[in-house]
Order: sequence, then C-alpha cells, then structure tokens
Amino acid sequence: MESKKLGVQIKGQTLRSKMDIRTLLLCLLLIPASVQAITRVGIVLECPYFCEGDDKKGYIRELVEEFFQLHAKSEPDVQFFALPPFRISQMVETGQLEFGVLNSKDIRYNSRLQSFNSVLGVSYSGIASSVKSDFLVLSEADLVGEEVCFINLPPSLRETFLNLHSKSPSHVISIKGVNSVSRGFEMLRTGRTKILVGEFNSLKNHLGNNPRLAKDYKVSASSFTGYNSLVLFTSDSQKNYSGLNEAFTKYLHQKRESGELKRLMESYFIEDWSQQVTY
Repeated sequence: MESKKLGVQIKGQTLRSKMDIRTLLLCLLLIPASVQAITRVGIVLECPYFCEGDDKKGYIRELVEEFFQLHAKSEPDVQFFALPPFRISQMVETGQLEFGVLNSKDIRYNSRLQSFNSVLGVSYSGIASSVKSDFLVLSEADLVGEEVCFINLPPSLRETFLNLHSKSPSHVISIKGVNSVSRGFEMLRTGRTKILVGEFNSLKNHLGNNPRLAKDYKVSASSFTGYNSLVLFTSDSQKNYSGLNEAFTKYLHQKRESGELKRLMESYFIEDWSQQVTY
C-alpha cells in the first residue's frame, strides 16, 4: 500500500525518512562495486507480508530472504525496500532493484518483467465486523446504505463505491497510509463505523496480534475485489532466471512438505495460500 513516507528496510532495521524517490534512486546507484553482490528486493509495506515496527519481519520477507541466502554464491546480503507498487515494477525493470514482490495483476502486461512460477500468497478483500453480526458481502451493492470504512481502497474501486453511495456519502470513510489497519479497527471499536473493509490477511493478522479485539470482532472473506496472486519477479535481463525459478519452486515445495510453511503462516494467524483460489 502506498504511504506518504517511504520505509526502507535494510539488514533487519527500518529507516523512516521523508526522502523522495530521487534520493532513494541515487542511494541505490551509488552502492560501491565491492558490494554489488547485494540482492535488492522491492515490496509493499503491508503486514503480514512485509512488516515494520514489529518483532516479525513478514512471512514473504522471511521466505524470500531465506531463499536467497540459501542460493547465494557468496556471503548473502539481502536488502528490502518498502515502495509503492508502480515504483517497484519500474525499478526492477530498469535494474535499480534485482527483484520485486507484487500482485500478479500489477505486472501482467509488462513484457520486460518475468514472474516466478510459484506464488507467494493470495490477496483478497476481507470484512471485519462485530462477532454478533451476520453481515455478508458478496458484491459492492451489499455495502450500500451501511456505515463502512475502507482501508487502502484500490483506485479502480473507488469510483464504483462513490457512485453506489452517492445518496449517503457520509456513510463511507476511506483511510490509507501508515497504521491504516489499526486505525480502521479503532474506528470500528469506537463506533465510528460498523463495517471495516480491507485486505483479508492483513485484517486476520491484526486480530491475531490483538486478542482483546478478537473477542469482539471477526473477519470474513469476500471476493468482490477478486483474488490476486502475490508473485516474486525480476526483469527479463536476469541471466539466472531459469535456474532461480526452478530452485524457488523446489524451495517452496520443501517448505510445504516439511510443515515449516504451515507453522510460519500460523505465526501470522493466516493459512497456507495453497488452500485458496488463485487467478
């Protein structure tokens, strides 16, 4: 998700700054030749995929970091950069980042980018509401007339919802940016909204980390935003793509067969994506 501030994750530490994209690009380009073996990965800042200010790194970061450490030719140095989606694809395409992690739809039509065959998860919408509620959302129309708070609403859906709620705009609240999930649950807790709509796994992870909230609220899945695979990708100029792609498939298979992947996902209060539908 986008944020006004860029969080740059380096060697397990998070650096928060107001530096603009040009400054970040300059920093990447000025890395000395002696450390060019660094593997730079761009990823959107959203827990449980990539977490900040938490004891946990995010399950995608943990998997990708371990994979590159296992397959590095020399001492591994994997760095993660939290950036908006369009910057990630742009910087991977131009070689300023070696790899990126995004929704498959974000790179689907870019012929200069190639994704790994094995996906890293599935992203879709979730609905948080009171445990006493029997509210069911199958389409956008089910939300009309309700008091709804949207977290990081995708631009493609924003106009749709505004049109549907044109007769009662005061019922619709949209929040985004830093700590948007916790802010959304606070609005739910204080009665400023009755329904919270966000990314399913993010909502589940937040409830899991807050047992008191979990007593009063629940999260149910909804498909009205579609199911989007999360993929690791690189540029079409990556010489070792074929070998890495095959190795990555074997790596995830072994993690799943050993039960390690299941335990990792449970530590973030979510399920293995192999049980979910992908598109």
